[in-house]
Amino acid sequence: MSQAKLEAAWRIAVGDALNRVSTVRLEPDGSIAVMSSDARWKRELKRSSSLIATRLESLLGPDAIGKLQVK
Repeated sequence: MSQAKLEAAWRIAVGDALNRVSTVRLEPDGSIAVMSSDARWKRELKRSSSLIATRLESLLGPDAIGKLQVK
């Protein structure tokens, strides 16, 4: 999986609002690091992480992501 493919899937999975306030990065171990500079959005990302992971898996495949880490 490429960074561009991950970013496209991320936009679809989280919607416009969360996409605007977050940055997603593919880590070498296959996990996904999610960053947000705003503490409120960070809490929302953490709260929604299992739903987001499920959506990403449906878009990218069940073995495409290892772990979703909100930082």
